[in-house]
Amino acid sequence: GKVGQKDLEKLLQKTQASTMEKTFKAKDKIFKIAFSYGVTSFEKGEDFMVVLKRADVAMYENKKAMKSAKAS
Repeated sequence: GKVGQKDLEKLLQKTQASTMEKTFKAKDKIFKIAFSYGVTSFEKGEDFMVVLKRADVAMYENKKAMKSAKAS
């Protein structure tokens, strides 16, 4: 079925938070993983580059929010 934008954002927020809490190990290296995401809606027939730009802006907003959360 269809997934709404708000539901997708909630799922990504949970995934983002739980991923950042974990520590990963590969061979002798220990590291953490962080990612940013951008979600946008689109209308059928809308220009792909316009949609991609909106998603990119949303991703940078998420990245900025993560940085300010780390700083506090």
